[in-house]
Amino acid sequence: MRFCAGRPEWLTVEVGIVGRNRALVAGLLAFVSLGAGCGGQPENATRPSAARTPVQEAYSWFRAIDSGDATIWNAYFEPGRSPLAGGNFAGWGMHSAVRCRLLNENGSRASVYCSFNESGARGNPDTWWTIAMRREAGGPWLVQNWGQG
Repeated sequence: MRFCAGRPEWLTVEVGIVGRNRALVAGLLAFVSLGAGCGGQPENATRPSAARTPVQEAYSWFRAIDSGDATIWNAYFEPGRSPLAGGNFAGWGMHSAVRCRLLNENGSRASVYCSFNESGARGNPDTWWTIAMRREAGGPWLVQNWGQG
């Protein structure tokens, strides 16, 4: 999964700006990329964090799926809700061009819509999921359910 590949829309630089300030623009773009999680190893899966928004947590959840690490992926679910308690990722595809947006957020509940390209999955690959999330006060957003429905 490549969240930082290509040229993100928000990093589009007009040619006129680049002219004589190339070093400044290059440095600024490098700094912004690091701040956006594009430096170092952007695709490493991490555990859920209370500091993330529902959309940020959804992106992190996709990285956990693609990592193949069931322990990290299971951490994104409310206790007892993980469908992969046994850790079998066989047949799961990889996700690229992931784009997520918040559908709604109401205190401790949120719904996020994500579109993506899925490759390598058994059966018919999906192109979108809606992710239902819930959070306890001060805790991270955790997945309750996801799918097309």
